[in-house]
Amino acid sequence: MTNTFIVATDNMSWEDENEFVSFLKDKKCGWWHWIENFWIIESDNDSITPKVIIDKLQKINPNVKKIALKVKDPIPWAGYGPETNSAKMFDWLKKKSNNVKEF
Repeated sequence: MTNTFIVATDNMSWEDENEFVSFLKDKKCGWWHWIENFWIIESDNDSITPKVIIDKLQKINPNVKKIALKVKDPIPWAGYGPETNSAKMFDWLKKKSNNVKEF
């Protein structure tokens, strides 16, 4: 079963974000991160929880405010952003249509 999480942080550095991305890759998570300090994360790994995510972010930078929420599927959403050939902001969300739904 796929689990979906919403994660928001406050002013992570480029290095902090790279370390977090390495963690997500290590755990074989998918993610959407087109808006600064905001992530949508998917994982088939049941050991990934909001606490695991927050603990990792806390280890990366204990001074950054952060929150992780597990959300139920499907996730209704709407958004505005680039949809050009070189920058398709919502491609990942549309490909994950079994877990997120555009309204």
